[in-house]
Amino acid sequence: MNRSGVHWGVITNGNKYQHQKVEAVGLTEHVPFVLASQLFGADKPAPEIFMEAVRLLDITDVRTEEILFVGDNPEADIGGGQGVGMATAWIRRGREWPASLAPPDFTLETVLETRQLLAL
Repeated sequence: MNRSGVHWGVITNGNKYQHQKVEAVGLTEHVPFVLASQLFGADKPAPEIFMEAVRLLDITDVRTEEILFVGDNPEADIGGGQGVGMATAWIRRGREWPASLAPPDFTLETVLETRQLLAL
């Protein structure tokens, strides 16, 4: 949890180097957890990795519908979050949403807009 009371973490399709990236930019003390798929044993959009993140959030009495998953990959991030019933926010970065996929709950241009979405 951060100072604003928001519980959060990072799920990434990757390996141990994802942890090293967080450390290299000096964010180790600020990132509650990094769940790297190759260390966990399942890649996004597999439901198992999303549910492990819910467990790592260590919040009780919260349903997945009350969790917002923010990501930039329509299939792995948004589809994966939707697959376990999470609300989703897509980081668009100038791209168009694929018409063949169910749309996210929110569309943001950059990750910085997450603060406004959460009213932080």
